[in-house]
Amino acid sequence: MATYPDDNPSIGSFPLYYRWSVAYNVTTEFIAVNQARGLLATAFLAQHTKAAIQPWKSVRAEIVVVDPIGPPLAGGPPGPANPNRPAGPPSSDSGVAGKRQPDKGLTNEVLPLDTPVVFRLDVPGENLAGARIVWEARDQEPAFGATYTILPRNNGPQWVEAEAEWPDGRRAFAASTFTANSAVVAWLDDALPADATPGSSGGDGWNWIVANPAPHSGARAHQSNLAPGLHEHWFTGASATLAVGSGDFLFAWVYLDPAHPPTEIMLMWHDGSSWEHRAFWGANTITYGQNGSAGRHPAGPLPPPGRWVRLSVPARAVGLEGAAVNGMGFSQVDGRATWDAAGRTGASAQP
Repeated sequence: MATYPDDNPSIGSFPLYYRWSVAYNVTTEFIAVNQARGLLATAFLAQHTKAAIQPWKSVRAEIVVVDPIGPPLAGGPPGPANPNRPAGPPSSDSGVAGKRQPDKGLTNEVLPLDTPVVFRLDVPGENLAGARIVWEARDQEPAFGATYTILPRNNGPQWVEAEAEWPDGRRAFAASTFTANSAVVAWLDDALPADATPGSSGGDGWNWIVANPAPHSGARAHQSNLAPGLHEHWFTGASATLAVGSGDFLFAWVYLDPAHPPTEIMLMWHDGSSWEHRAFWGANTITYGQNGSAGRHPAGPLPPPGRWVRLSVPARAVGLEGAAVNGMGFSQVDGRATWDAAGRTGASAQP
């Protein structure tokens, strides 16, 4: 919100109702004095309509899942994804597993990542045909409409809100939470997570490449510099955190330069307060953390050079079960390594 004059000007001050203000949203742009006059006029006119004597009690609204866009599912309403489905009550099941339950809220729902899902607002006993409904959700743009289609982008806790407003001024509001997850979550692939701040030391850096070697997945991989001794690159502060659950594994793909293989490589994770979550392969020469602890977990020998290898470590071994990770680091001693997709998998998705 911007105002003119400033809220606390030393000169040229004006009463609040004379100040000009603007919100950074073209659908809500206004000036304070006209807003006040508009509200007064609306209230005056409302007194001359049936709204003046119409009783209104707040009603319970609920957000439900209409239908994930995907393979046909048993039960529920017909829709674009399931044109042959028989007509039936709307459903709130995520389509991940189990039988659909009509008009069930989102609590404890687990929806898949990167799969469109459609929400609807239910207000029992009220007709929403003439209402304007506005929607918001985590990592999504607000929208108006009877339904709201989103693609959950990041795993972990999610939220969605909706507000219905009728022409006579009545309103109904609902908010709900759910979880977005998939068996495999590639948190870092082709680009840093949202709002992440990169860093490097020891002569290393973030070098995004498309060849030599070809990326294992996506369009790009990130490569360390060829440098002696310990050199590393990392990022922290990602707003799109990686939610790690019980029994999960953390993974990263690596390619060791066959002409200049490192003697040790290490992966590090930041949980928002500490880097004391590390695993290493090869020689135990990086002295971060206490050897044998979650701060320096020995994960095995170096992978063979000259080909892509998937590194994996139990989240429990590095103290990250139940954590929200917002940073990750890639360390090498001598030589050069190329890194690609990194994230988490559930135990069932382990190769």
